[in-house]
Amino acid sequence: MAKKKSKKVNFLIRMAIFAVLLLLFMAISIAVLASVPVESLEKTQQMIDVMWWKASILRWIILAFIIVKILPWYINRQLEKFSSQAELFATEYEIAESKNATYETLCQLSAGFDNCQRMQGVYERMQKNRRYISLGLIAVELIAVQMPHFI
Repeated sequence: MAKKKSKKVNFLIRMAIFAVLLLLFMAISIAVLASVPVESLEKTQQMIDVMWWKASILRWIILAFIIVKILPWYINRQLEKFSSQAELFATEYEIAESKNATYETLCQLSAGFDNCQRMQGVYERMQKNRRYISLGLIAVELIAVQMPHFI
C-alpha cells in the first residue's frame, strides 16, 4: 500500500515547482533582453507608450463587463447547480434509506449532500461579498498591470 503524502509536503512540492518555473522565466527573460539591441528596446518602449492608454481603456471595459455581467451570472449558475445537486443527493439518500442500503452508500450520499451544501454556502457568501471580489479584480489590474507602466 502506497503511503499518502501529507498536505504540507504537497504544498511544499507545488511551491518548489512554482519557484523553479519563476526562476526559469526570469532567466529566459534576462537572456532575451540581453540579446536585443538597445535601439530596439527604445522603439518598443515608444510603441508601448503610444498604445498603453488605448489598451488600458479596453482592459477596463472588459473588467467592467466581467464585474457587471459575468460574475453575477457565474455565481447564480453555480448556486443553481449546487442547489439541484443537493436536492438530488437528498432524494437519493431517502430512496437508498428506504431500500435498506449499506452504511457506506448512505455515508457517500450524505457526504455528497454535505459537500453541495458547503459549496452552496461558499457561493452565497460570494454573492453577498461581490463588491469585495470586484475590488480585488480592480486591485489586481492596478497593481499587476498599471503600476509597472508607471515605474
